[in-house]
Order: sequence, then structure tokens, then C-alpha cells
Amino acid sequence: MSAFFSSEKTISLVADLIVNSGDLRTWWSGKKFTKENAFKALVGLNRASLKYRYPCSYEEMLYEPRLDYSMKWNDDIPQTFLSLRCFLYQSCEGRCSESKLYKDLENICDDVAYHIAHQATKNKEWDLE
Repeated sequence: MSAFFSSEKTISLVADLIVNSGDLRTWWSGKKFTKENAFKALVGLNRASLKYRYPCSYEEMLYEPRLDYSMKWNDDIPQTFLSLRCFLYQSCEGRCSESKLYKDLENICDDVAYHIAHQATKNKEWDLE
């Protein structure tokens, strides 16, 4: 598997999802995050994955990402789903995928997928005759 540092926009979008997702936030165990704290936690998870994958060149890959406050999770929910999947893929190296944060993000990914499917099927028949 490969890993790369997720973009500022991707991490910002996921941070906004963590903080502002309302009813989708059932997975978060009651934690209160600011967008800044969520962003910092996500950067840390992504960096830990990179450090595991590329121990010799890890330092060369680092830069200080900046939170993009314009990224809003509900502007384009399918894009949010794809960005979250991308972030999870880029942050799964080593034991990172066993962390509570990673597991919680997998749960919200399931919630977002369900939300998308529900919206797409709300006017469809449950049982076809």
C-alpha cells in the first residue's frame, strides 16, 4: 500500500465533518472538537501513517498544512464521502488503522454512505410487486 500526505482541503473537509455533522455524529462518543483540534488530530494521524510507511524519507515529506475554513462537509456530500475514503486510505499504515480516531472515522464513513443512499432512494419502493 502507499500513503501520501492528504491535502489541506481534504483534511479541512473531514475536520468540518467531525465538528458540524449533526445527526451523523452518533459515532463520536460525545467528544467535543473544535475544527482546529479536529484538523490537528487528523494531521497527526496522517503523519503517523506516513512515518510508518516511509521511515527514511518521512522528514522530507512534512509541511505545515493550514486549515481551510471554506471547506464545508454538506456542500457536496458525495465529495465528502470520497474525501473521507481518500483520507482513510492515506492514513491506514502501521497501527494507525487500529486507533480510536481511525475507527471512528470508519464509522462516520458508513453513516455518510447510508445518508447518500437514503437520499437517493427516499422516493423508491421498499418492496416491489
